[in-house]
Amino acid sequence: MPTGTTTRIAYLHEPTDDYMGSPTDTDYKTPGLDCVVEEIGLDNALRRMRTPGDAETTAALAGNFSGAITVSFTLANPWWKNHVFGGPPTANGESSAPYAYDWSVAPGEVQSSRWYTGIDYSEVTAERVLKGVVFSDMQVNLTAGEPVEVTLTGFYGDEETNATLTPGSQPSEQATPLRFHGGSLSIPDSSTVNRVQSASLSMKTGARPQTDTSRHPVAAVMGAVETTLNVRDVVTDTDQLELAYGGSSAPETAVDGASAATLDLSSPDATGLTYDLSGVTPDTYSWEQWGDLDADAIENTTYVVNSVTATAESDQSEAR
Repeated sequence: MPTGTTTRIAYLHEPTDDYMGSPTDTDYKTPGLDCVVEEIGLDNALRRMRTPGDAETTAALAGNFSGAITVSFTLANPWWKNHVFGGPPTANGESSAPYAYDWSVAPGEVQSSRWYTGIDYSEVTAERVLKGVVFSDMQVNLTAGEPVEVTLTGFYGDEETNATLTPGSQPSEQATPLRFHGGSLSIPDSSTVNRVQSASLSMKTGARPQTDTSRHPVAAVMGAVETTLNVRDVVTDTDQLELAYGGSSAPETAVDGASAATLDLSSPDATGLTYDLSGVTPDTYSWEQWGDLDADAIENTTYVVNSVTATAESDQSEAR
């Protein structure tokens, strides 16, 4: 069965203090452009039961329900971050556009979302409504000259099917996609990295479901957050090499992190996104393509990041 224009992909925020609670949010959203739900899978955790002396299964006993979801899209809006960082953003109080909103990781329960994924094709209309969706893994991938791509991987607590599609029409995305060539990367935040070819910001929150005596989870909580930044850039100086040494001309006994780093992304309109990174420490560093006259000499650095704050600029006076 083909997909494409016959599909619906939309989501709503569930209440901040009620995992899998019925949404009071009525503003159906799409996470970005070119959105693809790469996988939705459920696991019944069946346990095979046998009668003594019988080699074959007598019964299959269901364990706890678990659902998994992976979504990829071109970055155009930030509102899905509620379900990565843990909750709604804080408004910066601007009186005119662009308005600014901040997300930072907060321990405790994570705000969940409800996703509507369906298809209307020929004689078949089917929709899976996913409840309690939380994303424990965020990958923001950047390539010079290209739109910014995002992949989210997470879990959900329950689902149901519909014979009609919710919403009746696919939500549109009004914001312009964010482009890497309109942004910048600074490590430390006072020093711009030249000729960046690609970068990837990975944030694993360790978010996990909590269960009780029912089959389905009753809450989602934040875990141990691990953030990394990988950067590939054309070698024009030794700044990143010196950071990898520990801020010296040779490897030190201790490697101290750069105090901060800033990754700025932008679009031609009032949309923008900045990741402010603290405790940025080089973990691995390598030279690539050295001596190849048909390729640029590249340095490839992976940084461990202690903490991250995301600030989005939007022409909307209220967070969606």
